[in-house]
Order: sequence, then C-alpha cells, then structure tokens
Amino acid sequence: MLCKGHRAGFVFSLPLYSSVNIFVCSKHKVFSTKRVSWPRPLICRSCKVFCNKSTNECKTSTDYAEITEQNRKKVLNLYETYGLQSAATYSLSLDRSHVASAVLLNLLVQLCCREGDVVFALKVAEELTKRGQATSFTFREIVRFFIRQRNLSGVQYVWKYCSQAGIEKDVVLYSCYVYCLVGANLIEEAVATLYEFLAKNSLSNQFIPFQSSFDWLIRKLVRERSDIRGWTLFKELHSKGFRVPVITFNIFLDFFGKRKNRREVEEILYLMESDGVEPDRVTYNTLIKAYGYMRRHDLAEAAFKEQISRFGPQLVGFNTLMNGYCEDKKFVRVFELFAQLKELGLKPDVKTYSTIIKGQISSGENPNTVMCWYRQMKDESIMPDMKLAYSVLTFCTRKLCIEGVCLVLNDIKNIQSPLDAAIVQYFIDNFRNIPEAYEIREILSRHPHLMDEKAQKEFEEWRD
Repeated sequence: MLCKGHRAGFVFSLPLYSSVNIFVCSKHKVFSTKRVSWPRPLICRSCKVFCNKSTNECKTSTDYAEITEQNRKKVLNLYETYGLQSAATYSLSLDRSHVASAVLLNLLVQLCCREGDVVFALKVAEELTKRGQATSFTFREIVRFFIRQRNLSGVQYVWKYCSQAGIEKDVVLYSCYVYCLVGANLIEEAVATLYEFLAKNSLSNQFIPFQSSFDWLIRKLVRERSDIRGWTLFKELHSKGFRVPVITFNIFLDFFGKRKNRREVEEILYLMESDGVEPDRVTYNTLIKAYGYMRRHDLAEAAFKEQISRFGPQLVGFNTLMNGYCEDKKFVRVFELFAQLKELGLKPDVKTYSTIIKGQISSGENPNTVMCWYRQMKDESIMPDMKLAYSVLTFCTRKLCIEGVCLVLNDIKNIQSPLDAAIVQYFIDNFRNIPEAYEIREILSRHPHLMDEKAQKEFEEWRD
C-alpha cells in the first residue's frame, strides 16, 4: 500500500508500516500544501521520505542516489516480471518533482525502444519535455532505434523536435545525425551540421572523443569527392581534441600525395607523431607513392627502408617504389629492385609485372621488350588481369605486333571478360589491309564469346 503526500510540488511514495509513520510525517509537515523552494530534496531516514528539514538523521548525497537506484531497480523488476505496461504505469505515476522521475522516464524510453514501441517512446519523451526534464540523453535511444531501422525521416523528426523544443543537442546526438546523413549521401547537409557543431561556444575547449560518424564524413569528402573541406574540417576538429585512426591519416597522405603537396604531407606526419598514431604498412606504401608523385625518390627510398626495418620486406612496398621510378622512366633502378625482391625470397605478382610492363609501354619501348616481360610473367604462371591485358592489346595493335595480339587474345579467354566494340574497331582500323591479320580473325571466329554483342557485329563486317 502506498501513501502519497504533496509538498512544494514533490510527490512522496512510501510504504505504511504503522501509524507511527503517519505521525512522523505530519510532524515534519509532509502534507503541507504550501509551496516553498528548496535547493535539493533531502531524505529523512526517520520517516523514510524526502523532506527539507535538515537534522542529524538526514543524508543528502548517499540517500539521494540510493532512492533513485531503488526506483530504477523496481521499474526494471516490473518490466522483467509483468512487462512494459506495468513499468510504464509506475514510472508515469510519479510527479515531476519526484527525485527519480526523470531517471525513470528516461529508462522507460529505453525500454520502449527495446520493445520496438518507438511511438510510445516519443510520447514519454514529449512528457519529459513538458516537465522540463528532457535532455539530449532522452532522445539518444530513439535516434539509435531509427538508425537500426534505417529510418532517416524518423531521425530528422527527432532532430527538428529537439531544435524546436530548445533541447541542447550533445556530441552523441550530433554524431548520430551526421552518421545518418552520410549514410543517405546527404553530404552537404552533413557538412553544415558538423559546422553547426563546431560553432557551439560551449564546445570551444572541450575534448571530443573519437566519433566514427565525423571520421566517416571526412573520409567520404576526401576519398570519394576529393573535397578539400574534409581536411579543413579535420583540422578544426583536431584543435578541439578530435582524434582519428591511422586509416584516415593514410587517406590524407594519398590525397595530398596525388596533388604533390609536400607541405601537407609533412604536416600529416607531424600530427600522427604528436597524436601517438603508429604508422602501419599502408602508411609507408602511401608515403612512398606520394614521394613518387613528387619525383622525390630520395624520400621514397628513405620511407621504403624504414618500412623494411619495421615490417620486413614487403612486396607491395617494392611494387610502389618501382611504380614511382617507372613513371620517371628510370628503369635501371626498377630492374635492380626487381632482382632485389627475388633475392629476398619474394614472389612477383601480377601487380609487379603490370607496373613494369605499363611503365615500358608509356615510355614507348620496343614491342619485343614489352612482350619479353609479358612472356616471363606467363612462364611464372601469373595470369594478367583485364587492365593489363587491354594495355598490352592496344599497345601491340598500335605497333602492329600481330604475335602479341594473338598471345593476349588467348589469355583473355581465361579472364572471361568480353571485348567491347571499341577494341574490335581498333583492330579493324589497324589491321584492315594487313594479310597477316588472318590469325586474329581466326581466333575471334573460333571464340565469339570473347566479344560482346556489338563487337560481334563489328567483327562480322570485318570478316566479310
């Protein structure tokens, strides 16, 4: 049996053990309807209710926490035993002045979301808002529920409601909202939201823990859109304590490396060191590639040696370093690195040969040299990928190397990727008046599946 008394807006619920409780309660004027303002309700152990009378028997902090925890456990027990309705009935029965009211209603929001009843959770959140007890924490679980359901409209509704109700949105709510916007590819709105977050004066000197949604937005801007705003946002967030994993630094290194911006590359390396972020294998490969773009082979070699000292010989590192030298047409060093990786027991892969062959094609080497490397790759049982096959095919066609064309066409059969009409038309334009081109026509006649439908029509006209 519960007894409820009102005092200064507070509602008290206490068990009636005996008539002594009623006497003690009246002694402390529990039933007085006069509204008086207290800084904090205290718990009087003698009458087991909240009162403003400070006596030796009253405790402030410990009992305040205890009564809240007892009510929280009671709601959870009601939920587990009788279900959500019973827990909701008890939580909503408490007046807003009750010390545990806000805690229990926030707990009720979480339980509603756990049960999938987000409509009732929103009603409870609205009740908390009317009572002036709603915070950003109230709406976190609702937003997470909508995220799990991939319901962007629901998240936007909560966001708009919080703005209209004047509820201060915290870091977590901003992070969840940005996450939804990025997932829906609403990048501009996500950027605007993040700038709104940065403009908050209350966050000027606050440490912001790592937030994956902010990091995701930055990566999307830099890697997929090549948007410099990703770097600008990162620096603003970094000044407030924002930290990112090594993968984000690698994306920045690649972004500025392609643009040959050495100053930004050095700044990224400095930030990594100051943040205590250890470079990984990808960091060194990206750094070698960046210095290769800049034609700073001395710095690329230094990064390459440091990678070997940390992680041992890496085939990817060799491929990346050779690619930089190939673009600069320094094939002597390329062949030295190729011999070195074999001496270290590393086995070249299709990327290794692709780097060398494409480098020689772009430098205008003799077709015999190119095909020598191509055959060496085949001798090591390494099949070309489609990009390499197309590069060699077009190169041999341009150089009128029929033997090379036939060799690559036979390899394309195993790649199972049909030739498009453009490459067949390229054959026709280059081999139309060359008698030796009958070998190419025979291969395509025996294997029509090497061509798509449009290419087959082009070939039929050529053959006839």
